[in-house]
Amino acid sequence: MLHGTNSRKKVPSWEVVGALVALYRKQAGLTQPQLATQACVALETLGSIEQGRRALRLGLAGELDESILEKPIGGREVLRGQILHLREMAELPFLALQIIPKSRTTHAGLDGPMVLLETPAHEHVAYIEGQRVSFLIDDPDEVGILQAKYGMLRSQALTPEDTMGLLERLAGVT
Repeated sequence: MLHGTNSRKKVPSWEVVGALVALYRKQAGLTQPQLATQACVALETLGSIEQGRRALRLGLAGELDESILEKPIGGREVLRGQILHLREMAELPFLALQIIPKSRTTHAGLDGPMVLLETPAHEHVAYIEGQRVSFLIDDPDEVGILQAKYGMLRSQALTPEDTMGLLERLAGVT
């Protein structure tokens, strides 16, 4: 947490994760039973996670293009708040956030966003979406291609430490 920039009560990370899982599920237009089935977990387990009563053991990594951190949609203060929020979330122990520098003229993520998941049964799946279309991919060869692209993307991004420094500079913290 950035000291002196946020007076909100510190919320346990499992409550934050639960809220994010619920938000993702709703944005994806899924019911709890649908997401529980896709994630191979019991409905009661998913409910407990979303309500912050149960910790979700996970590791998250995310890569963002630096250019999105320069568009003041909603105004400069909104953008600064979003950057500070990213900085705060990047401190969570289960999250590795990396920024793809704008100096890169090409990178492995230019074809669009992807979500790579591993089920409790250690099966790998991928989720991709665009405007008015989304796909859940479970073909091991196709998932392998996306995993390789993701590995390339991580190597093309700033390190998590350099990302934190960039977020601080953009927010005017340092």
